[in-house]
Amino acid sequence: GRRVTVYGQQEVVKDLIAARLADGLPLRFEAAEVALHDITAARPAITWREGGVEHVGQGRLALQAVADCPDILVGYKQRFLAINAAIDQANDGKALSQEINDKSRKDAERYFTVMCPSGLLADPSPELVRKRDLFCGKIRALCEPITAILARVTGRPVRYVMTRREELEAGMPAPQVIITLRTGVKRDGTLMALDAETIIDSGAYSGAVLAVSAVFLGSMYRWPAFDIRGSEVLTHKPSVAAYRAPVAPQTIFAIDSQMEQIARDLELDPVEFRMRHLIEPGDPMANGQPWQSNGARQVLARVAEHPHWKTRAAWVAAAPPGKRRGVGFGLGGWLGGLQPTGATVRLNPDGSLAVLTGQVDIAGTNIALAQIAASAFGVDSDQVRITTGDTDTAPVTGLSAGSKTIYTVGAAVLQAAEDARQQAFAIAAAELEASVHDLELIDGKITVKGMPDKGITLAAIGKKGNLYMSRTPPVLGKANPAFSQQAPAFAAELARLEVDPETGEVTLHDFVVVQDVGKAINPIGVEGQMQGGAVQSLGIALTEGLMFDDSGRLTNPSLLDYRKLTAADLP
Repeated sequence: GRRVTVYGQQEVVKDLIAARLADGLPLRFEAAEVALHDITAARPAITWREGGVEHVGQGRLALQAVADCPDILVGYKQRFLAINAAIDQANDGKALSQEINDKSRKDAERYFTVMCPSGLLADPSPELVRKRDLFCGKIRALCEPITAILARVTGRPVRYVMTRREELEAGMPAPQVIITLRTGVKRDGTLMALDAETIIDSGAYSGAVLAVSAVFLGSMYRWPAFDIRGSEVLTHKPSVAAYRAPVAPQTIFAIDSQMEQIARDLELDPVEFRMRHLIEPGDPMANGQPWQSNGARQVLARVAEHPHWKTRAAWVAAAPPGKRRGVGFGLGGWLGGLQPTGATVRLNPDGSLAVLTGQVDIAGTNIALAQIAASAFGVDSDQVRITTGDTDTAPVTGLSAGSKTIYTVGAAVLQAAEDARQQAFAIAAAELEASVHDLELIDGKITVKGMPDKGITLAAIGKKGNLYMSRTPPVLGKANPAFSQQAPAFAAELARLEVDPETGEVTLHDFVVVQDVGKAINPIGVEGQMQGGAVQSLGIALTEGLMFDDSGRLTNPSLLDYRKLTAADLP
């Protein structure tokens, strides 16, 4: 085969399939391809024939903000608001102390080890201190290795802050994706077969998560037969990362749009049609693994009950002269991430709790962690302080990404707090000469049940473990759990909008979000997450997109040209 490097924007990539046969030679992709071919034994092979499949729907989607025509949409790449930055300081000729604003300590260590193998760094694993964070767009190291090498070579502190133009030109945006779908459905709406192909523009370096797209295409709905393929293409554009999960928004948009089109072509109710074929917990995914407990059906049913959906016909009919109205909904989800993690909970001499983790406080997660620790130990949340340590001091934590921080780190904090509580009760039982089972914790004091005057305060226990020559051990709860069960999350969104056909102006009148959030530990934080995600989805649909010319040059390298939505744009 021959290696092909693709220049320019979507026109070249859109013809990639045809290019495989160019010059009579096969096209070898730079990265490994992914394919799921009817891997469940009970799934028959796809045979397209007239009569057997009475409805064939076919669409090709290259996803971005603005639709050129119903079946071809221009590929999109989104950017986040915060820029990349790093500060490095060489310490004692061996280690590095680095302050950065991205999210994965352990991944940063891995990048240092891989990118700095020549002896420039005697110890390639730096001490990292996070100050800021921003979702999945900063999972990979970008400017950190450069500052580390410069600090080591010069022996002086190095501060590297990317400009906004550099950030847009060389950062790690969401990928451009082309998804081609062919579906076979009977007249009564029975799904028969899915043939799908995903092509991801990964920019200059490999790293797209092809499996995510393949699994979601074949797993959200029950397809008796499917053939799903994925390919990664390298171009002279920025390397990609994730924007609201890697490739998930693009994939969900494609399969949900296809289901909507099928329902319209067959004149079926779009809610009932989706509900009929939507997965349930225990159903096998395209990779053979079972779906875990999720609320996909519940959120779909809830959005269908909303007044905006039930009154959609009347609202559309009441459009002002010269305007057109529409009401629509979408359904999507995310599998949820897993990663081993750890946490410690220490009882201080003043009776407060010190929680140490390695996760970054992303979108207020520290508040929820404090609530978890307080509830598990039995104190008020204002008695809990969360500390994010560097890689030399914090327990192993992993990424602050993947919709897993509270699910995994929260579990570690919970177990560590329970461990610390048991230790405190054991010390109190010895001091009070009582059984642990006869004790209770009320208002910062462990007492014997029914005898409120016989007790010891948490502060006293904390002091005993911190005194010179004391024989009382300090209270230090620890936990380092691993996980095997994911927690998928689904959401349905409903929009009412108005379009001026003369100018193309879109006015969003209402936007409804129904989301399965599990247990809302911090309801205000959950609501903020739902609102933030909704605004990001609107930006993807309406305004955001990195635009490149045919030579691969970015044509909108500023926030004047790269349009992000603000509060003023929202209903």
